[in-house]
Amino acid sequence: MQNEQLQKILNEYGIRKPEITFIRHNENRTYKVEDHDGSTYLLRIHQPVKDGMAGQQHTYDGLLGELQMLEHLSGRDHLLVQRPLRNREGKLITIIEHEGKRWNSSMLTWLEGRDLQKDDLSDPVMVEKLGASIQSCTNSMVSTCRRAWMSVRVRGLLTHAASWCTGAEVHQRYRRL
Repeated sequence: MQNEQLQKILNEYGIRKPEITFIRHNENRTYKVEDHDGSTYLLRIHQPVKDGMAGQQHTYDGLLGELQMLEHLSGRDHLLVQRPLRNREGKLITIIEHEGKRWNSSMLTWLEGRDLQKDDLSDPVMVEKLGASIQSCTNSMVSTCRRAWMSVRVRGLLTHAASWCTGAEVHQRYRRL
């Protein structure tokens, strides 16, 4: 993807004249974006390198669910997660056209780190930290899902189940009522 095309996307987020560095093209095209004010972001073009890699996470609704979850989790003091940015229209997803197709794109704050390596899993301290982080994140999501469900149930809007809950969770809860 050309820098001019990337800059057009970044303009939707109010970012002008950044330094853009290609990271990789795997499940998404990813770019590190360094703004002139010192802020750093991750731009994701949700276009898998192979069609066979496309999944729920590439659909508008699947991506929106991920971004809403990250937005919620980023407000938690005890969790360090990337925060999604909203574009000028207040949306979490910017739709672009590239190579004759429409693609979803999103921007996240940059979180310094590295990919998890196979050797990391042989370190008991690392495994314990990873497990604790996953548990903390899961507990936060479950808590959010319960609060959202109670809000929906109180209002009697069973057909508009909370966006934080999966379809299976909503179906199980609906069946019990």
